[in-house]
Amino acid sequence: LGVFCPLSDSDTKPLPVFLLKNYVHNFSIDSYAGDGNGNVYDLTEDAKGTMHLAATKKVLSYVRSCNDTEVPTIHGGLDPSGKVHLLFGVRYRGDWKEYTSIMEEEIQPIFRGEQKEVTLARNAMINEQQEARYLSAMKNFGPVELLQCAKFIGSLFLGSPTAVPSSGMKERLFRVATCLRHRIAELGDPSINVADQLIQRSIDQVKGSQQQQTVTGRHFAPHIAKTF
Repeated sequence: LGVFCPLSDSDTKPLPVFLLKNYVHNFSIDSYAGDGNGNVYDLTEDAKGTMHLAATKKVLSYVRSCNDTEVPTIHGGLDPSGKVHLLFGVRYRGDWKEYTSIMEEEIQPIFRGEQKEVTLARNAMINEQQEARYLSAMKNFGPVELLQCAKFIGSLFLGSPTAVPSSGMKERLFRVATCLRHRIAELGDPSINVADQLIQRSIDQVKGSQQQQTVTGRHFAPHIAKTF
């Protein structure tokens, strides 16, 4: 079905940055494959966590996610250059009998002109163990990973335009920031002090925006009450 990702240079992210972004967005973003060099393909907007425009035009968003008992009939595969292709058919899992049986049941009817719903693998639901593993990984980041994550956070909240996080995103962002800053202090490496400063500036920006929204809401509250 053609190359699925990456669709742009920004789709390829360092693994530490992807872990941070996925955590902040409550594990809702779609990752499809690593490129073999510790990177992850990511087809979502950094600020919103929703699929970016190029991906919405390419991705088969109308394909239903399969349930626990179904086998996906569309899957991804890497070519030698590291690009991900969408493949129509059942992934071979080492059992030829199972493979041919599912292909005959799910795929062959389509080639006979019959209508058949196709499915993609469902993303694993987040649980407390997975969340703990993410935070544990961040607590062990080295200087390079910490700088990558600090720059990513800064790009969200110190750039133009800045991201407007939801209350849930803010909570998770603050949690991550505390984790990363604790790790920076633990390492005691002067070369990554800039990462600590960048994270702190970003958090201050988010908190400042939050306070401004609160004051604005209080200012207009009497007017709203009189109107109604």
